Amino acid sequence: MALIQVFVADPGDPSPLAAMALQRVRAAARRFGARVEVRVVSLDDEGAVQRGISLEPAILVEELLVAVGQPPPAGHVVRAIEAALAKEDSVDG
Repeated sequence: MALIQVFVADPGDPSPLAAMALQRVRAAARRFGARVEVRVVSLDDEGAVQRGISLEPAILVEELLVAVGQPPPAGHVVRAIEAALAKEDSVDG
């Protein structure tokens, strides 16, 4: 399973940019079904602080930072997911 984390300032009320990023990430993730999990994470979260992420939206696919400060193109997210799943498959198989 690939984990996508979307870091936003306020998970309960995302800004327009964060909402657009979430929409693109969720659309990309749907292509892969249950193999992908999307989590919305606050910028105050320890994981964000440890990675130095302080600007929304920030998109992390596994350990690959795909975008910061702007919604990524859906194609970038899809390719990052494909790479994460391919890496997982090569380790498993």
